[in-house]
Amino acid sequence: MLVNKKVLFPLNIFFLLIIWITVLIYNGDFNSVVDYWMYSLTMMFGAVVAGLTPLGGGMIAFPVLSLYFDVDPATARDFSLAIQAMGMTSASVYILTRKKISINILKYFPFFIFINCLGFVIGTGLYDGINKQLVQLFFVSFSLAFICAYLYTKKDSKYKTLDLNDRATKNKMMIAGTLLCFTGGIVSAFFGTGTDLFLYVLFTMYLNLKEKISTDISIIAMATMSIFGFFYRYFFVGIDPGIVNMWLASVPVVIFFAPFGNKLLTYISKKYFLYLILILTAFNWLYFINRMPSYIFVSLGIIATFLAMFILLKKNKN
Repeated sequence: MLVNKKVLFPLNIFFLLIIWITVLIYNGDFNSVVDYWMYSLTMMFGAVVAGLTPLGGGMIAFPVLSLYFDVDPATARDFSLAIQAMGMTSASVYILTRKKISINILKYFPFFIFINCLGFVIGTGLYDGINKQLVQLFFVSFSLAFICAYLYTKKDSKYKTLDLNDRATKNKMMIAGTLLCFTGGIVSAFFGTGTDLFLYVLFTMYLNLKEKISTDISIIAMATMSIFGFFYRYFFVGIDPGIVNMWLASVPVVIFFAPFGNKLLTYISKKYFLYLILILTAFNWLYFINRMPSYIFVSLGIIATFLAMFILLKKNKN
């Protein structure tokens, strides 16, 4: 007898909790976990963002840890990957067992994920040669450009699926997808998020797929990328052991709030929520520029470059 798909989501929650309990018993310090309550609060919001938008939880975790908690950007990046591997996996199982995702798009996922992983590996090699301030500069600039473009384009999409039997549409997807997924992998290696953003750019800003469908696809991709990225760094590069207690404090929150955020996608208008994210993103940018005013023109150049790219993609929609 086939298992009812809807049973898989609670089984997934149970499995993730078993992983959390196992790590807590063998590697955690319960008192330290309690002391990290601020991470739980941060990721409560971050998990909703990850489930409701194409912005991964790392879009909240990275700037909060790196800019305000003064955590090293590499540690903030690794924490983002580790926590998304749990939260976005939970949201992905919810999507795959409660919603319909176009099979003709999913069958190209292995290729896109491979390109993302390749970009991540190369980005990891490039990361060590870049200083902390430049990493933060790129993040606050790119994230501000993306959220502005996201708000500008999200209502324009019209397709519920893509006709990939049409050679022109398929070629557009494969060529643009290769470039964007490779870039998304590199960006993920820097900040712990990026794969989801660039897949959203591909499907909604370029191929005109409806925004809610692109969001679901980007969540599944980022979950896969987060798992690969974390284990790649853990086994081949090394991570800060301090991440463990940060991760343990946040897991019970994200595995519930990420799918909850995706559930909200069905019922609510995200307009005001996205305006809040825009305000927070703009505040991150202003906070960084106030600390590093010499970078303002470089930052404006990065913002202008990405906005121009997003606008160009929008003008070349199907």
